Amino acid sequence: MTASRFNLGWLVVLALAGACEDSTAASGDASAGDAGNDAALRDGSDHDAAVACSDATDCDDGESCTTDVCDSTGACVHTAVSNDTECDDGDACTGVDSCQAGVCTGADPVMCAAIDQCHDVGVCDPGTGMCSNPPKTDNTGCDDADACTQTDTCQAGVCTGANPVVCSAADECHVVGTCDSDTGNCSNPNATDGTTCMTTGECQAGTCEFPPVVLAVQDFETSPATPTWAFSGSPTYVSGYSDATNAAPANSPLGIDGSRAWETHSVSGGLQLTFDNVAVPSGYDQVRLTFRLAGMNLSGSTGGPDNLDYVLVEISTDGGANYYPRVRVRGSAADNSFWGYDATGVASVSYLPESEEVFERANSGLLADGYSTVEITFPGSVTQVRTRITARSSSDSDTWLIDNVQLIGEYL
Repeated sequence: MTASRFNLGWLVVLALAGACEDSTAASGDASAGDAGNDAALRDGSDHDAAVACSDATDCDDGESCTTDVCDSTGACVHTAVSNDTECDDGDACTGVDSCQAGVCTGADPVMCAAIDQCHDVGVCDPGTGMCSNPPKTDNTGCDDADACTQTDTCQAGVCTGANPVVCSAADECHVVGTCDSDTGNCSNPNATDGTTCMTTGECQAGTCEFPPVVLAVQDFETSPATPTWAFSGSPTYVSGYSDATNAAPANSPLGIDGSRAWETHSVSGGLQLTFDNVAVPSGYDQVRLTFRLAGMNLSGSTGGPDNLDYVLVEISTDGGANYYPRVRVRGSAADNSFWGYDATGVASVSYLPESEEVFERANSGLLADGYSTVEITFPGSVTQVRTRITARSSSDSDTWLIDNVQLIGEYL
């Protein structure tokens, strides 16, 4: 019994020992089998003896790049499909997925880029394949493509311009312009013509121009224009129009615009008017003495002033202490010329030199180019002007008409 119990105990021990050996052997076989299977899969197949199977559904390893079968021994076999077979690696950020050595491998990844200068490069979301779009830090420098903003920074992902160019009027004859976004320069529009500038000027086409200023005038009217240029002397006045049939030229105005004028005839010794001294304000570019002149025969339809008849203009710039003869207009040397205020000739000289210049037409009769305007120009530096005009007409048929004597200050 004792022996029987002994023998039975040894059997149990031996059985347990055998079981342990089988377990160890099985464990060792599995490790060796895994290593072998890895190598085999690289070769294109994998015998998974540790997995008992009855059909292929028991062998699905979840890998789209292997074919899974249950072989005749009841073991799963996993075989890699051909390289470059299409698959899906489950990552939307890979554009091309293919099987490589039995593994679904992604390639051609989505490349994220900043969408503009106020965003950083984002990262791809594997679930959607979309890139994130993170804004740059506020106040990062940028360029809003508007030259009229001088400081551009990113604000909440938007390039925002600040410190704008401020346009202003260039001068009194221009108005505030607008900024050109391409150049950053301001336009320079003209002010409306006639806008007052520099107190006495007027804007014309963007330039301040100063109209002539009448410093003194004598129009020989009963109510003379102002500022009146007073004179001494005893003139004869005429007004209206010359006789239609018994005058040369006929129907001609005897004064400017039909107004009253100084008239001389039958004054062989000459009739002289002396105009008062005029103080000239500083600032003018030039000063001009001017008057209108007509030569007529008021008693007949022919004739008129000849070369013995004249109008002489003398100038003083020292208050009358000294006079200089500057302009002499004669009748025609061919005898008896006449013209109205509408003639085109201008007897024009500068104040200097202090010598006489003679203006005389060669033709007789009606002269379309007779000297209907007489003028003497002074430099702007002149401070005073005094003048005297002498008109000589030797007979009733030799008549001079003088009107609108003016001293004018001009800006050039």
